[in-house]
Amino acid sequence: MLRSDDPGILLDHHPANRPQLEESWRLKVEVARERYQAATKQYREALLKQREGLAPDPDDSHAMMLAREAESRAIAEYERVLLIFRRTAIAQ
Repeated sequence: MLRSDDPGILLDHHPANRPQLEESWRLKVEVARERYQAATKQYREALLKQREGLAPDPDDSHAMMLAREAESRAIAEYERVLLIFRRTAIAQ
C-alpha cells in the first residue's frame, strides 16, 4: 500500500500522463468515499438499533463495535486517498 508521503506516488510527472493519473486517483477517491459512506450507514444503523433497545444481545454489541472499527478504517483510507489525489492534482 502506498502512503501519502511516499515519493513513488507520482511516478511519472510527464504532462501527457497527468490527466490519466488524476482520473485514476479521482476514481479511487470516489470508491473510498462510497466505502466510507456505507460503513457509516452500517454503524449508524447499529447505534440506532441499540438505542431503541433492539440490541440487548452481546453479539449485537460486538457487531456494533466491529461496525465502528470498519467505519474508522474506511475514513482513514478515504482521507489517505484524498490526500494523494490532492497532491496529484496540484503537482506541477
